[in-house]
Amino acid sequence: MMRNRIAGLKNCLLAAAMMLMTASAWGAASVQIWPINPVLKADENATALWLENRGAQEVTLQVRVFAWGQESGDIYSTQNEIMASPPVFTVPVGEKQLIRLTKTGNVQAGMENAYRVIVDEVPVKDKVSSDQGSALKFQMRYSVPLFVYGTGKEPLEKKGSDAQSLQEGQSLSWRIVDNMLEISNASDHHVRLTGASVVNNGKEFSLENGLLGYVLGNSSNRWPLPAGLNGQSILKGQVNGGEAIVIKKY
Repeated sequence: MMRNRIAGLKNCLLAAAMMLMTASAWGAASVQIWPINPVLKADENATALWLENRGAQEVTLQVRVFAWGQESGDIYSTQNEIMASPPVFTVPVGEKQLIRLTKTGNVQAGMENAYRVIVDEVPVKDKVSSDQGSALKFQMRYSVPLFVYGTGKEPLEKKGSDAQSLQEGQSLSWRIVDNMLEISNASDHHVRLTGASVVNNGKEFSLENGLLGYVLGNSSNRWPLPAGLNGQSILKGQVNGGEAIVIKKY
């Protein structure tokens, strides 16, 4: 019992830390990361992630990969199926660093496995006057989704019946639970939700112009209940870059 409670607490703390990550931070911070949506296909053993230091000082970074699941919210856990190399390194000003994300084994056939690649800036002490002492620099954290596929499963292209089905929202539904917005995905592919809006009495207002978040395959995710959203509202959003559609209620 105590061991389960400790494990649950660790998951809660890890999830809370993940929530502090800025998914679009690479546009505003000193470190630029690309691609922002890496994948590993069934016939690939590794993929590349690039990091560039666009700041005014060298930066030391640590890269870790967590397994990513969802059950009415994000769940992160340690894993050994995907390794990042090198795990710790220093990038001089204006230089780039290649990170290899490598599979250590086979992925179950027909599966899409989700991971989060976490890049932390390692804190360093600033040089300040002796009367001020030393101060730690602010630590940035970056989070990149990674999807890995088994034999018989492929990333969805922008066109095709499966992609169209997802973009039309056929597998998605929403409801209000415990004062939270819950969106469920009944398909076996993840969905990326952007441009969410609510329609009340014929009047539409935006919830999120950019990324609302992800709902993994056969999973559900929750967000704090947006102001104005109620049981009679119409919820709209863009799925995987498609046109805005109405997401059906449970």
